Amino acid sequence: MKVSKAHILVLVALVFIVIKISDYYFNLPQKVELSKLKHILEPGNYKGSGFYEPTSNYPDGLKTKLFMVIKKTNNGLNANVNIKAYNPKSNKLEYSGIRVVDFDYKLNHGDTVFKNSKSFISGSLVSSSHGKITSCSENTLVDSSIGWWHTSKHEHSIKNTLTKHGNKLHVSFENKTKIPFLNNHTMTEEYVKI
Repeated sequence: MKVSKAHILVLVALVFIVIKISDYYFNLPQKVELSKLKHILEPGNYKGSGFYEPTSNYPDGLKTKLFMVIKKTNNGLNANVNIKAYNPKSNKLEYSGIRVVDFDYKLNHGDTVFKNSKSFISGSLVSSSHGKITSCSENTLVDSSIGWWHTSKHEHSIKNTLTKHGNKLHVSFENKTKIPFLNNHTMTEEYVKI
């Protein structure tokens, strides 16, 4: 059987449709009660560190020192993270920034949690992402967001996983594209409640 251009186009179209359907299915919002959200993201002060994989903006990657405050708000929770990012080879301070993250319940959406994140350096907005909680288990929340990080030059589909282990919180931000190695970017952070 001879494979024509039409066969290839149909195959490409079918693959694209399957990817879109799977993205939709795996990114449906998960209902999360406020008590569960507060169990995993327990209000209080946290100290931590992290590593951000190399990008074209930071070819050596970044190691970070972190201080986070989580507070209850009228609509959910707010987390403010102070970040000091260093070159892991030279230990040179690359930037000091603030990430402001809101986990909000909207009036007409029941127990769906929306996440909005903005990062600032010297008062200027440098990164933002917007999404919703798509998975929740006993000690883990997963949100799916779309956004831009200043550490990279690309828009990202972000999977943010937050896992609580006792007084520790493990956070990962992953951009895994459908095409392997294309604009992938991962940042990990570990916090201890103090």
